[in-house]
Amino acid sequence: MRSKGEMQNISTTVFREVRETTRTAAPQSGKRTTKIALAFGCLVAGFATPFVGLVLLIFHEMFNDGLLNRIGTVLMVISIPLIMIGSVLMDSVEKNLKRGKCAK
Repeated sequence: MRSKGEMQNISTTVFREVRETTRTAAPQSGKRTTKIALAFGCLVAGFATPFVGLVLLIFHEMFNDGLLNRIGTVLMVISIPLIMIGSVLMDSVEKNLKRGKCAK
């Protein structure tokens, strides 16, 4: 059987190791706001580019300009990845808020 002094030494060393391994640095608020702004920008751009692309495709039909056709097509295709990137960033921000990594 262990003495009282040995038990105190064991408990303090065990708790000290646990405390040291669970320390984490506080997240910076600037990272969170940057991620939110980037996610919001991607979502807005993702929803706006198909409309701009559609307008350019209509102008292509009116003025018969090949450049407007190419730009409109590229904008319509780029909108899908922008929406996906924005939604992934929003999900990661929400997940970090639920875990408590991003303080308000």
